[in-house]
Amino acid sequence: MNEKKRKQKQYYVNQAKRARFEKRKLHPGLRGFLCTTNNKERECVREAYNILNEYANQMYGAEDSVQEEVAAAGGTSQDVEQSLEAELAALKEQKVSKERRFQQVESGAKNCIFISTQLEQTAPLVERIAREIRDTGTQRTRYLLRLIPVQVTCKATEEDIRASAESMIKEAFTEIGVSYTTVFRSRNQAQLSQTDAQSAINSLIDAVCPTARLDHKTPTLTVLMEVIRNVICLGVVRDYFAMKKYNLVELAKAAGEEGEGGTGEGETNAEAKGEGGCDETDGKKESEVCDTSDGAGGTKSAGDGGESGEGATTEAKSDAEAATKDEDGAGAVGGDSAAAGATAGSPKASSDPVEGDNGQSSAAEAESAQEPTKRTATEEPRAADAP
Repeated sequence: MNEKKRKQKQYYVNQAKRARFEKRKLHPGLRGFLCTTNNKERECVREAYNILNEYANQMYGAEDSVQEEVAAAGGTSQDVEQSLEAELAALKEQKVSKERRFQQVESGAKNCIFISTQLEQTAPLVERIAREIRDTGTQRTRYLLRLIPVQVTCKATEEDIRASAESMIKEAFTEIGVSYTTVFRSRNQAQLSQTDAQSAINSLIDAVCPTARLDHKTPTLTVLMEVIRNVICLGVVRDYFAMKKYNLVELAKAAGEEGEGGTGEGETNAEAKGEGGCDETDGKKESEVCDTSDGAGGTKSAGDGGESGEGATTEAKSDAEAATKDEDGAGAVGGDSAAAGATAGSPKASSDPVEGDNGQSSAAEAESAQEPTKRTATEEPRAADAP
């Protein structure tokens, strides 16, 4: 008997725990924000709370406080007791039913976090966050990557999508001829196909706004469909692709690259000018004004006049080389003639050597005969250079 009662009690305890846990799981009928991260879920939740509370306080005011003021006017003890009882009842009621403005909900997918909210519209808050990050170029998050507004959640069936998304489509598609597209993602499910989800959304759009047209490149509105297990999250955002698919980190990087690109153009224009402030891209007009320095340290103009010094130096070198060649030729001719004369004028020019000198005297006589001829050939250019 006691064992049976114990098992029944444990069953009800487990059911109560399960009910509390089910409220914290992703289920139909929620509004909120879908956050993605890269294996840093706890840090992502902290950053999501911080940035959502900051901008929500700016747009909608601070969140209501849990504490309530109790009037403590002086009176009888009965009035004090009644006020205390009313305060205790209010605190118990708030403890049971009080919900925060943003509360994390278990999504059922890895690196994917759902934060529920009590706000009536989720898209304006996310759009303001994304636009401010794009305009300022300041990275506000590190672990929170994409922040997707979710207007309604429902079961992942075609009938439930038509029933739940009708009011959302009516509120978003109010412009005539607006362009739109759909984005479908699926996680941990295989019961709803992309074709079925898109056909349900397109039929609603055709019924609400017949002038709307599909544009997959630069749409004004984008209907987001995020399926996680057996629940689909629906939302409508503006400028989805221009906002880097609402990736807050990529928005900050793109803004920083645009700023660096503007500075680079100015530096390129400054480098296009040569030294001394002369622009090298103006052609002949600038070449007439700018002077460049040659390798020897001298200065030459950009025209033909800068080469006159080099031309004169080259001509002088060629004249000197020609004179040297003439000297060498004259010396060679004079030496040959002197040798021939010495050979012909010597009385003993035959092969018989002179007695006592062993043939050395004849060589000495030949050298002495050549010396006057070489001196004469060497002195000829000096006489020619004289005026």
